[in-house]
Amino acid sequence: MGNAENLAQQNAVETRHGRSRCFRHAPALVALIAIAAATPCWAQSTSEQSTAGDKALRGLANILTGVMVLPGEIRRYWNEGGPGMGLTVGVAQGLSMIVARELIGVFELLSSPTPWPNDNFDPILEPAYPWHYFRD
Repeated sequence: MGNAENLAQQNAVETRHGRSRCFRHAPALVALIAIAAATPCWAQSTSEQSTAGDKALRGLANILTGVMVLPGEIRRYWNEGGPGMGLTVGVAQGLSMIVARELIGVFELLSSPTPWPNDNFDPILEPAYPWHYFRD
């Protein structure tokens, strides 16, 4: 009986303000999704001079959409060497590049106010954005 009473009391505390615990962070999640959806619109091509804002957006894009590198690498190796290479080397390369792209995204976002490490704001990775893998 003690556990049921504790659970009922906990549920009453969680919903005291009219929302349950699972929806407490919903506004932040909606804002994060909106930023991620708008990032491709703000992203510029790498042929132009990059700015601190471009570096910050690139970092955010790499953090939020870094998993796009997996199908991108599969596609790249599939086109270069066929299905066997795409499904073996492409998958292995894609999985390793997810980690690299996410970490470099964090680095670019945090270091965006400074033109470091190359004394400019140019991208560290090529392609600069994960969705650039799907250009023809």
